[in-house]
Amino acid sequence: MTKSSESVQKSKFNNYYSTSLVYTVKDYNYFIGIAKNKSFVIYEITKDGKIDLKNFVQDGVLDTFHDDLQVVYEPNQNKQFLICTNTTESKLDIFTIYANGSIKLFDSLDYKRNSKQGTAIYAENGFFFFYEQSQRTLEWEIRKFVRE
Repeated sequence: MTKSSESVQKSKFNNYYSTSLVYTVKDYNYFIGIAKNKSFVIYEITKDGKIDLKNFVQDGVLDTFHDDLQVVYEPNQNKQFLICTNTTESKLDIFTIYANGSIKLFDSLDYKRNSKQGTAIYAENGFFFFYEQSQRTLEWEIRKFVRE
């Protein structure tokens, strides 16, 4: 196990990406960064762990800023989704992740969050599920999102 670290890359972006995540599609890793101004970028990550600034995948502007990201795999459809959450506005955007690392909006949901609790989102049989647990009462609940 590594006990120290060394810099492998240093550069500068045009924005500060306060929300970021690395996700994997097939044998490739991708970096996504989201800025407070709602702009985002996606780059491929090289095999030596660097952001490949020459292999730009996608950029754009989102409808809302997202402060939490997670990737969900739906085994029945063999698809990956990027779940982007704005915890202040209780808004959830679901993006399909494509083979080239790019994303496209699949659905947007507003949800009622009982409080800042432990949460997890997952997909099964074409549905998205939202698990949350109260730290105070220890009670937990799973809700299913249904597209209308």
